Amino acid sequence: MVVHGNDNQVDLTLSRIEQAVGKVTDLVANDVMKLIGGPCVLSPPIVCEGLEVIPIATLPIAQVAFACYSQPLLITLVERQAVM
Repeated sequence: MVVHGNDNQVDLTLSRIEQAVGKVTDLVANDVMKLIGGPCVLSPPIVCEGLEVIPIATLPIAQVAFACYSQPLLITLVERQAVM
């Protein structure tokens, strides 16, 4: 495996994979914040495996799909619904 020029073998546990996916999500989120330009607050990313998960009381507003070694990665940006 080659990651950032490091060809040492890495123990790819589920926890490490989730951390890596969370970091990619953080990078995407930071770029989205720059595009929005207005005040906003980002919650920590939710990393899950399986069916699409949308947190309760949120609306999906954008999705970006990636693939790596034929495995899908879907990043969904959601907006918290206004409390009335």
